[in-house]
Amino acid sequence: MCRKGEQVVLELPAEIDSGKENRTIAADKCCVNILKHLWANGIDTRGHCCGHSECNPSIVVAENYNKAGLGRILFLIEEADPLKREWDLMQWQLTKVN
Repeated sequence: MCRKGEQVVLELPAEIDSGKENRTIAADKCCVNILKHLWANGIDTRGHCCGHSECNPSIVVAENYNKAGLGRILFLIEEADPLKREWDLMQWQLTKVN
């Protein structure tokens, strides 16, 4: 795990979050390989956090994954994480609030 502030700038692949105008993100240093592995396997991510030794690391994916797709994502995360951490997987949901 990295400490807060240990980030690198990554360029999003064209097919990931295609509606996003800014094509770069700040990524927690210890999540870079996992993010790249997910993207290489076509997984559309919306956010992440390594937990900074305070909580489980997490990945937020787009809303278009069903239960089988989410299981595959957990497998890909486990496959790419050399530290074999327990991850929280979250899914983006657009919700009208007014």
